[in-house]
Amino acid sequence: MSRRLILHIGAPKCGSTYVQNLMLRNTDSLQTCGILYPTPAGSHPGNGRAILTLTETNLQEWFSQAATVFLSHEDLFSTAAQAEHLPQLALAQGIQVEILCFLRPFPDFIFGDLSQFMKQNFESYLTSRQPYDGQTFPQFVQRRTRTLRPALFLRQWQKLFPQAFTLAAVGDLRRTLSQVLGPAAITNWTLPRDLTNPSLPMQACDELADLMRKGSSAESVRRTFKAAFKATDQPDLGRTKHRINLINRAFDAEAQALKRDFGFEMPR
Repeated sequence: MSRRLILHIGAPKCGSTYVQNLMLRNTDSLQTCGILYPTPAGSHPGNGRAILTLTETNLQEWFSQAATVFLSHEDLFSTAAQAEHLPQLALAQGIQVEILCFLRPFPDFIFGDLSQFMKQNFESYLTSRQPYDGQTFPQFVQRRTRTLRPALFLRQWQKLFPQAFTLAAVGDLRRTLSQVLGPAAITNWTLPRDLTNPSLPMQACDELADLMRKGSSAESVRRTFKAAFKATDQPDLGRTKHRINLINRAFDAEAQALKRDFGFEMPR
């Protein structure tokens, strides 16, 4: 029986937390289909960073339990250079490595980034009164064009594993996972919203940033921050057409590279 190591590399804010929690909640059906999702270390639901220190012993232990092993972590998206040992290790063990990646429209990337930066750096922003380190929205977008390079990151992964490479839009996540894992592998596709790491509304991020800059009391800013988590499924007036167009223009060259190198039409 062939042995498969499926490596889901992200991208960040592209359904990775959803995928990881799906795997954890469908352990029994995965096991029935001969698929192992090794227990993640720590509280993060992703286990894919294990490849960065992967050994022959790890592989032997995993594949003694299943014919297919699924690893996932969004941090892997831009770190192909740290996995250069993996092709030779997998080849020596007769393991086929398959790369899986999901992408979403560039505006969703940026809005997701703004949310994540606010969530992760809230207290430091509140102390400094300099949300997003003082950057305006256009400045933030331009900075991300220098660091968010999906075409480059994917070329690096494809160079390591050119034979089995699946790139899909987040909107096709369920269909793609069913194709890669088999239709019976995941039987429960429903997760509580808080397990999917939903983004804060942009209008909430704008309001929080404005309150910080104006010197509003820490207490009131914290109340607004807490309330924002209850509005993640509400219409978002902060996702304006102007902002969306600005982001798409800034990332046009990257979108063209994805189409040229992978035949992937970035959804807008």
